[in-house]
Amino acid sequence: MHPYILSSLLFATLASSCIRDHAFHRPRSLVKRQSTPLVTLTSDEAILANSFDNNSLNDWNYYYTHGAHLAGTNRTMAQWTADRWSENGFQARLDEYMTYLNYPVSHSLSLIYPNGSMYKASLDEAVLMEDETTSYSDRIPTFNGYSFTGNATAEYVYVGRGQVVDFEALVSLGVPLEGKIALAKYGGPFRGLKVKNAALYGMIGCILFTDLGDDGNITEANGYASYPDGPARNPTSVQRGSVQFLSTYPGDPTTPGYPSKQDSPRADKSPVVPSIPSLPISYAEAIPLLRALDGFGTPGSQVNRTRWVGALNVTYSTGPAPGATLSMSNVMRDAITPIWDAVGIINGTNQDEVLVIGNHRDAWIVGGAADPNSGSAIMVELSKAFGKLLATGWKPKRTIVLCSWDAEEYGLVGSTEWVEEHIDWLTKSTIAYLNIDNHSDKHHEENRVAHNAK
Repeated sequence: MHPYILSSLLFATLASSCIRDHAFHRPRSLVKRQSTPLVTLTSDEAILANSFDNNSLNDWNYYYTHGAHLAGTNRTMAQWTADRWSENGFQARLDEYMTYLNYPVSHSLSLIYPNGSMYKASLDEAVLMEDETTSYSDRIPTFNGYSFTGNATAEYVYVGRGQVVDFEALVSLGVPLEGKIALAKYGGPFRGLKVKNAALYGMIGCILFTDLGDDGNITEANGYASYPDGPARNPTSVQRGSVQFLSTYPGDPTTPGYPSKQDSPRADKSPVVPSIPSLPISYAEAIPLLRALDGFGTPGSQVNRTRWVGALNVTYSTGPAPGATLSMSNVMRDAITPIWDAVGIINGTNQDEVLVIGNHRDAWIVGGAADPNSGSAIMVELSKAFGKLLATGWKPKRTIVLCSWDAEEYGLVGSTEWVEEHIDWLTKSTIAYLNIDNHSDKHHEENRVAHNAK
């Protein structure tokens, strides 16, 4: 397999997982589980499939969801993961890379009305009695990974989903953009491209928010209680995420095409990270900003752009509103810092064929029971199941590699650096990559892994 094809496949697999902007997807209809499998399992497959235990899965998931594991900040969790794999017969280790990351120091956002009064956004999520992780002392602030350090004060314009065609529509309507701050909702292009597009049109800052229109029918307006009492979005929830320009290239912005080591040369990162500050906010704190634009510029219903109008009780007018200004500040700490990929290997009888099973371990918050922690829990339990097979004298035909990536959330960093370091071996030997970052359908995953490991 050509190295660029392999890298592209890995990028596409991971980019379609949690690095994307999250939007509502209609759930699949539930199908009653059959009492007998569709295909008769061999004795080895049966051991593998029957070795998963819900109690231990809960234990692993509890561990991963009760400690902060922002990229590059929790070596203990990486080592814990490798240790569990070692206990189950894998040759496990940590692969360390010295990567460029940045971390939040301070932020602020205020709306100054034409009459001089002010609305100050908290830029915070609610502390919930029902969710203890929301009150941890090391809870992680809301921020955008790889965001630009800077201040901006200016009138602002609602730019829809921040696509180039949205900006072109604003230009055609005569809406001034130069020197303004962009207010964009999630959906459509990756969040980093929204910030990039705003800068390309001369704007000096970007505010990103999640709109209830992206939540389908699962909203309080349709009778669903909000989290933690129900499945609807909590009004204070904020979608964190990276603003790297992933369509240019993933991985460490300072080491394009080669692994990030202590002595690696560092390239200019400006082609793939923003040049203007950005802040993510909740829909509750976006409403006052949108409402202040009502009656100014072009009403959202007349803009004639796909999904320009969302589900909040505002007109989604373009603005700007004369005299209504935003004042924003975003201060980040740049660092060349270690990240740790946990890697576990069982050598197969045919070492020219390698199956890689991966999931990222880092997360923007302490909790995150689904993405990625459900996948991390499954990978520990999967190693235990393989350990039971190894105890019978079994040996796989194909070499099995487990990988727990660090810094995926920033831009597929841990996986990209690992592929760049091992590209020759992976190009010659890899037959498949399975990404497991958000899996509660246990039986489906067990049977898929059992088939590929044969």
